[in-house]
Amino acid sequence: MTGSGSRATGHGRLSRATPSIPTARSVRRHDCAVGRWLQTDVTPLSAVQTRNTVREGNCRRAGSAALLRNVLRALVVGLPTLGLPACGGGNGGGSGVAIGNAPPGGIWQGTDPLTNLALYGIVTEAGAFSFLRSDGAQYYGTLATSGNNISGTFTGVPPIGKKFADGSTRGTGTVSGTIQARTSISAAYSFTTANGKGSSGSGRLAFNSLYFDESSLATIAGNYADSFGNSVISVDSSGVVFDQQLATGCVLNGQISIINTAYNAYQVQYTFASCLGSYAILNGTTATGLGVFDTGANPAVAYVGVANDAVPYVLNAEYTK
Repeated sequence: MTGSGSRATGHGRLSRATPSIPTARSVRRHDCAVGRWLQTDVTPLSAVQTRNTVREGNCRRAGSAALLRNVLRALVVGLPTLGLPACGGGNGGGSGVAIGNAPPGGIWQGTDPLTNLALYGIVTEAGAFSFLRSDGAQYYGTLATSGNNISGTFTGVPPIGKKFADGSTRGTGTVSGTIQARTSISAAYSFTTANGKGSSGSGRLAFNSLYFDESSLATIAGNYADSFGNSVISVDSSGVVFDQQLATGCVLNGQISIINTAYNAYQVQYTFASCLGSYAILNGTTATGLGVFDTGANPAVAYVGVANDAVPYVLNAEYTK
């Protein structure tokens, strides 16, 4: 599980370098550093079999991750269905919460009531989150619980290559509401763009039981073909990530870390070096975010969402193993 989403590198699905890719469909991936969309052939997952057995502690229960896989293949972390601001032209780990407080962790999904676009996200047990709207907008921050009450702050960035309606490319917000652990989140938000445009809304998110798949470095270790960079991404048994992209000159060195072995959420980070041309702005910067790995899909899929606050780089991507 590696990569990074829609700015500069890691566009498109990764597939094991050796096997051929079966019947493919064409999707758009955005090259953020140079501001263009790329067409990428990816393998459809219509035949994917969902795993129905999940567990938490000694409790086993049934659950389906099909909607998460089939509606949006780019990952991964979500704010509640909060009606986040529509767009115009053009993240952390940890484990555990205080006893008596509802755990916020989960893969959460719903619909943005203001845009009617799908929302997906990951919240760790410690409350770090990253949410992705189906148009590519990302919202990432931290969430705290007190009993069944939640509150948090977040940063929002518009879809790749676009701006918010007032022309800004970033904003900040707050969220508050209630949570039924491993079931649902009901919350209200307020968001203000960098140019001062405010919006607010409320909504609901549902829990996805894919979160109960246990995580391990052995699960994600392997080699992945980076079709955009014309290179091979490697993830070793210690979670060390390396990619040397022929297309951009970028050398990526990073780390995938286990947040809590009981849950399906990974910390992702990588640093850029040796990038050429328009990608040179990435040199010396680090992208961070969260990921989910779905071994129930065939082939297995990693959903990754990362952002880089130092430069305009956001990645929303899926990679097959």
